[in-house]
Amino acid sequence: MSHRKTLFLAALLPALLAGCAHQNELPAAPYPSSQTLAVGSSVRFDDGLSVQLEKIEDSRCKQGVQCVWAGELAPVLELRGGLVGDKAVELRLGTGSAPVKQQGRYRFQLRQVTPEAATLAISRQ
Repeated sequence: MSHRKTLFLAALLPALLAGCAHQNELPAAPYPSSQTLAVGSSVRFDDGLSVQLEKIEDSRCKQGVQCVWAGELAPVLELRGGLVGDKAVELRLGTGSAPVKQQGRYRFQLRQVTPEAATLAISRQ
């Protein structure tokens, strides 16, 4: 009798664990979408595109220093999946130099950025 319970539990355990894994996944975001991402976080879209905020480059002029250029905050994104494919693509947006970029059929617009997070408008054509 004990052997049957063990076999039953052994067969049931993978199904229970698989159910837990799916509960932690966030639903896919639709297009167009406005997303605020912290450094290291990501969002997945309904066509399989994953956008991760890798880092935010800060080239702004430090206080008390005389600079030729004021600099900018520039989020660096990693794109993978969807129409981009399996190979990761890096995309850099800047507050002054390039606040809007097109990558294939995807359009990325920088709405707001701080040293810790960026708000992006993302659409697909």
